[in-house]
Amino acid sequence: MKFSHHIIFWILFYLCESICAATITGQVVDDQNHPLANANIRILNKELGTTTNTNGEFFLDSSHIDDSDTLIISFVGYQPRHFNIANFKKMNPSKVVMHTIALAMPEIRIAAERLQRDKQLFAIEPSNRFLSTQTLKNQPFALLHDPVKEIQKLVGITSMNEIASRFNVRGGESDQNLFLLDGVPIYHPHHFLGLASTLSSNLIDQMLISMGGFSARYGNRLSSVQDIRTLRATHKVTRVDIGLVSADALVAREIRKNMGLLVSARSSYYDMISRLVEQSYPVHFYDLYGKLEWKPAPRQLFTVSAYHTTDAQDIEKSNNGILYSDSDNEKLGFKIIEKDKLHVNNRFLTLKWEFVMNDFWQIDMQGYVSTYANSFDKSFKADLPASLPTKFEQDRQAVEKRLCERNENFKADIGNKLEDYTLLLSGSYQHDTKFMINTGLQLTRHQFDYGWQGMVKFWDPFVNLFFDHAPEDSFTFAASQDQASGYLEGYWQPDESWQFRAGVRVNKWDFSNRLFIEPRLNTKYSPFWHFSLIAAWGQFYQGLGTCLQEGLIGFLELYFPSRLFQHPSKANHFIAGIEFELSPSITGSITGYQKYFSHLLKTSDTIERFQTGTGSANGLEMDLNVAIGKTRHSLGYVWSHSQRRVGNLSYDTNFDQRHRLQYSLSLPLGKGWSFSGYWIFHTGQPYDPGRYLALYRGVDYIPYFNDRFYGVYGVHEIDAPPGRIRYPHYHRLDASVNKKVHWFSQEWTIYASIRNVYNHKNVLYYRNIDYRPGSDDEWVDPNIDREPFYIPLLPTLGCTIDF
Repeated sequence: MKFSHHIIFWILFYLCESICAATITGQVVDDQNHPLANANIRILNKELGTTTNTNGEFFLDSSHIDDSDTLIISFVGYQPRHFNIANFKKMNPSKVVMHTIALAMPEIRIAAERLQRDKQLFAIEPSNRFLSTQTLKNQPFALLHDPVKEIQKLVGITSMNEIASRFNVRGGESDQNLFLLDGVPIYHPHHFLGLASTLSSNLIDQMLISMGGFSARYGNRLSSVQDIRTLRATHKVTRVDIGLVSADALVAREIRKNMGLLVSARSSYYDMISRLVEQSYPVHFYDLYGKLEWKPAPRQLFTVSAYHTTDAQDIEKSNNGILYSDSDNEKLGFKIIEKDKLHVNNRFLTLKWEFVMNDFWQIDMQGYVSTYANSFDKSFKADLPASLPTKFEQDRQAVEKRLCERNENFKADIGNKLEDYTLLLSGSYQHDTKFMINTGLQLTRHQFDYGWQGMVKFWDPFVNLFFDHAPEDSFTFAASQDQASGYLEGYWQPDESWQFRAGVRVNKWDFSNRLFIEPRLNTKYSPFWHFSLIAAWGQFYQGLGTCLQEGLIGFLELYFPSRLFQHPSKANHFIAGIEFELSPSITGSITGYQKYFSHLLKTSDTIERFQTGTGSANGLEMDLNVAIGKTRHSLGYVWSHSQRRVGNLSYDTNFDQRHRLQYSLSLPLGKGWSFSGYWIFHTGQPYDPGRYLALYRGVDYIPYFNDRFYGVYGVHEIDAPPGRIRYPHYHRLDASVNKKVHWFSQEWTIYASIRNVYNHKNVLYYRNIDYRPGSDDEWVDPNIDREPFYIPLLPTLGCTIDF
């Protein structure tokens, strides 16, 4: 008991020390003495800062600020103010008056104003996050910096396992997450067939993560939005990042007055490294991104962006073959070459025009083409000598004929492509920081072209990478779907305590004569400067989606239009929570949610091909952030439950984790050193909620030409109740150390990161599950011949060079 009392004493001591630590406080107002909310507060040449609350007040921990430092206060449309810290502390009262300036501002003006407006609009949403490049790069990671992996660490977001880059937000399917890069949707933002994302942390300026009740400007998704903003092309940046499995480089320059160019490239070389250790893993990817910005006038900005990603997996295997002569029984050895080629692509091209008409109005226009495609091809070929004796000619012809028949019988000529053609027009009106209106129109055409032909039952493993169940051995789908959408949204702050954001989005699909209306409402009440109540309600429609519950990792997916069943998928969000700030060093939130889903798409092994289902999700999320000196701590807990119902079958989803506890730590060690750690624990999700258990769909999806394939990796069709078995509890620890040094006039950041530090054997998936029927048609727990698949400790090293 004495030991526990000591622990409690020291925890309270440090918390009190942080609360009582000296802080820099002040209030920011305009020249009419009205408080300015969300004004930027930062320290010159230091990564320290905050924003003002609804009363214009700010609180800045001064434990790592010197009296000689410079405090900068800025707000879009106002003249920035600079203060010496020593002089600012003497001000009483410390009220800063901001004076308006002319609309023409430096080159970054348009982007800065839009970002500032976004922060003001999204501050009213429950559980949204703005993540910067620095935040993303300071976290532990595995193999390569991956912003999507960092998203998975946010409270309210779950992932199937430690290697999958796909994730689920508050009980929603993974295809219900909207990924926007420069305003363009990315339909498959994954590399390594789902093990990493296509997004480089070096390219990202900021990410907006909205986990529910999001703005009416976003449509066609049910669960979340990841709005990713890339770096400005006019920034002078040269950065090279070299890691164990990939390297990327980024250059941004002003190529002429009012014109900037940004180019980013990334490529993997894990396939070459794996060959050195005789563990060939022939997967290669690369990303290319380019952006040209031109500012012909102070109030106009033209942007052209292009993006291309490719995954290529080329597997070549050989088997020994023998030719027999037709005369003297002589033998001649040769090779039978078997080739598997899998390619996955994302690409887009977009043009955007931003125009600030006057002090109040801004208009944006954007057009883009976004494409997602994948293909698979398999072939057999005899590697025979260029010239053969005549006596082997007859057998050579027989071998080539058999290989030709095999190519036809096991044909896997798969090609799938989704194209998105969209035109956007939006406008915003802002009279002051307390009133804002946004409106917009969107026209979209989705073009679908899917198909594979001549596939026999043997190839179901690959088909099941796209479906829960293969509708049939041969499949083609060519169609288009048109959608017109419009939205109107307003933000209003009637006094210092209340904020409202109300909006409506209207959708019209070509398959229906009716309008689908999405009302949305967010409100925030702050009776005290350190306490706020937030609530949100909204309806959301999604006009395309993938199949439910596909695979244990879900490498690939196919999107299908709502016209297949004459109704788009729908979700209702009900969210309520509190946000509190006990001191400048202690902040937190508690959020509860309830979601209802309908018309969710699911494939079927019946002649109908597709079915629709319903679902629900609810949960409670708690998040606490504490700063003790220079150390940052974050503690989160989530209770959640998600279910689906298709026909007469109800089941827990395969990402239903129930309880989740996580802790992260960030600690500067001095002299350029910094440390970060992340620990997570969650209860095991259901093994597989469907009637089919596809035991191979985790990693081993390449079939082998022998009977062992079905015995070890095959599909087991059972009638056991869904969710009968769950994975064990999951927990792991990640750690990362960074060191910044200046060498040859460049800044070098050397990093080392370890995922799963104590090498816990978390089960990725099971092989060989043997279910046994009990009495009265009841199913007992399986007689498990378990061969689990684990992911071991994963260390990685690398460095980033800023020129």
